[in-house]
Amino acid sequence: MNDTIADNIWITAKTRMFTEARYRSYNLLANVWITTCSLLLIFFSLFTDEISAVIHHADRLNIALSIAVLALSLVLSGFRFLETAAQHRECYIKLQALYETRGCNQNLAKEYNAILDAYPNHDDQDYDNLVIDRAIFRDKPITDPKTKEPIKPTTYMIVRKSIRTAILLIASYLLPAMSLIALVKIIWR
Repeated sequence: MNDTIADNIWITAKTRMFTEARYRSYNLLANVWITTCSLLLIFFSLFTDEISAVIHHADRLNIALSIAVLALSLVLSGFRFLETAAQHRECYIKLQALYETRGCNQNLAKEYNAILDAYPNHDDQDYDNLVIDRAIFRDKPITDPKTKEPIKPTTYMIVRKSIRTAILLIASYLLPAMSLIALVKIIWR
């Protein structure tokens, strides 16, 4: 029984590491979007005449962009991505410490559950990322705590991860870059 609980502790700790990384990437994405909108707003303010020659009602667009920057910064700050990432980090550090006591700890299950109760849960995608990372990228698949069989990523897991990664890359880099490039082209026509 303690071996199964110890395996669950290890898997949960590793999964929480992926959760921390996910929330840190969300924070980066939020900062990229706020910075992009702020840069667009600055360009609109500096080059109002040039933009007005191409875009009708550019002044209204400038006001709308100002409101969007304000709203975006307020909404994104409310998500507290870094705070959530720090909570998951604290959780996996406690789980790792508990895992180290697995051989001599008689209350392993109770302490494991107490740690889990004190922190937010991870998402299924974080577990999927762990399974994919260990099986495909590291060639060290995790084993099922009950059956001791290797856990292999399903096609569903891989497709979901691929779609999430594509969306994150597009939202993080492609859309902000395209927005700035389009504005620069309008200004320097």
